[in-house]
Amino acid sequence: MPMKITARDNEMLDILLKYGAVNKTLLVKIYGNTYYKKRVVVLIENKYINRIKNGIYNIASVGEKYFTDRGIIVNKPINIGEKLFKRYADASYLGYILDNWDFIGSREAKSKYNLNRGLRMTGILQHEERSIFIYKLPTKIGKIGVDSYKKEFASIKSYGFNEIILLSSSTKVKELFGINSCNLNNLYVMPDEGISLMLINSMANININEWVISQLYDLKTLYKSSLRMYNFENDDEYIFNMIDYNIAKIDYVLDHIEIMEEGLSKKKEIVCICFVGQMSEIKKMFKKKAGFITFKTLPNEKLLELIKQ
Repeated sequence: MPMKITARDNEMLDILLKYGAVNKTLLVKIYGNTYYKKRVVVLIENKYINRIKNGIYNIASVGEKYFTDRGIIVNKPINIGEKLFKRYADASYLGYILDNWDFIGSREAKSKYNLNRGLRMTGILQHEERSIFIYKLPTKIGKIGVDSYKKEFASIKSYGFNEIILLSSSTKVKELFGINSCNLNNLYVMPDEGISLMLINSMANININEWVISQLYDLKTLYKSSLRMYNFENDDEYIFNMIDYNIAKIDYVLDHIEIMEEGLSKKKEIVCICFVGQMSEIKKMFKKKAGFITFKTLPNEKLLELIKQ
């Protein structure tokens, strides 16, 4: 007698069908921390999934039959190596978490735009007319690797896209993709952690700059006369936000700092708005020029309000 497929099994198998692999983190999200191990054992024994290695799983023969019996074609990736399966699993996790977006996995995205299959692209986030390419960077990367990414970003820009998110757990790696490095209007360089993913998810429905303005009015953090859409300017202050880790904005700030250093401006203060907990990371992005900036923070309670919208 065939095993009974539950709603959660079906959800997980649909993800495998779309992305090609899942990881332990995603299975915990679907089944719960205490139950997922038992269910994975049952699914493996009944040949619905295979364990590849290091908590990565792909679809097995009975899992394929589960779809083909319903007339659904299974394009199963085969003989691609453990590293690529890990990338597919990373993409499936992001696709699951970033549910405010339509998510195109790396396999489909690379094929559609003829991009370098060797680079760690995760996929494309789409919402209405907006598309953001997202990459999860390795913990170590050399100059040749950085140059390869920049060439790929140039290819993406040639298709008319101008937003890219880079995720990394390494500050040193993030610094390699610094100011002006990719010639993009919007380059987000975010820590690879849960709070960043929730922020990205909220970006599908919220204009971060407009949201920041509403919070500044509400909190009376800065004078109303200081507020402009982006970047915000008046006679005394140059105000910008880095809540979304958009390092393309840093170019404008450095231009103002250069003017101040040359004594050609009467501006008294450059103000960066960020959340509590972001400041040390953002200061590193400015390196030696951070001393010219006054950092003002919104409380983390406001971050929770943002990501719940």
